Amino acid sequence: MLAQLGIFALATVLLIVANDAFVRGVTGLFLCSGARTYGVALGATALGAVLPALAVALAAAFAQQPELALGSLIGGGITHLALILGVAALAAPLLIRLRLFRIANPALLIGIGLLWALGADGELGQVDGAILILAWLVVLALGVVAARREDAAARNELAAATGTSMLVWRDSLRVVVGVVMLPFAAVWLVRSTAVLADGWGLAPIVAGLLPLGIATALAGLPSALIAARRGQGDFVLAHGFAAGLCVLLLVGVLAVWSPLPVARSLQRVELPVLFALAFALYPMMRSDSELSAREGGVLVGLFALFVLGETFLIGAWS
Repeated sequence: MLAQLGIFALATVLLIVANDAFVRGVTGLFLCSGARTYGVALGATALGAVLPALAVALAAAFAQQPELALGSLIGGGITHLALILGVAALAAPLLIRLRLFRIANPALLIGIGLLWALGADGELGQVDGAILILAWLVVLALGVVAARREDAAARNELAAATGTSMLVWRDSLRVVVGVVMLPFAAVWLVRSTAVLADGWGLAPIVAGLLPLGIATALAGLPSALIAARRGQGDFVLAHGFAAGLCVLLLVGVLAVWSPLPVARSLQRVELPVLFALAFALYPMMRSDSELSAREGGVLVGLFALFVLGETFLIGAWS
């Protein structure tokens, strides 16, 4: 069991390194090609949020562990909105300048509600998956329109947060490192999680929600902390909301590929928690255009309560 814990920890570190290398490499290559800095920054922010979740979910799906895949996506979304944003706000208050959040937060609430409703019958089928993908595309289109209306200060801040020194050979090497390491890290994470879950007597959905979902979300923590300390709060928040919204896309893709069983606990506990977090963020951000250290502490506290609650439920149901 200790060996599996070591593999799990190593795979988590590799996932963090691979994600950072790939995103920085792709960003640098696009900037070298003459692409607009602001557009590249938006794309890099979304890519950094989606890529780890995509790699882990696909690894779980290929391993024929659909509940592990679904759990990792929901657990990762909860971890991003509570732990990652909370810790970043504790490191430094997150100032909010992007108008994009006026769309992103309500869209996230509607999206979670849609996922909640579609899974009420205990399964997400191909039609449900197509609806989720379509909903994500609508949000993407609205986001692109809103992004074009941002003022120069907000654009420059986001571009600075995702900036990188442009050397073609180094950025190409980063992309290669990311492409090679990401699949290995994701497969090792899924395999070690499955073994640990079996040893600890955890249901696959719970193993996906807690260890796997948390490990997946941690891939975004280093860049969030660095951006927070630099006063680039918009990047941190955009990363968090992109991670939350990517749950719609990736769950939809998995459901189109193969129907996903939706555990009863997701309907009763985890999806309501995800919705409540997105709902709580709205007044926090709207009140003073800032996610303060106090509010960050509240988010971290809520995440701790979530983990404790899940642990209690595991004990009560075992």
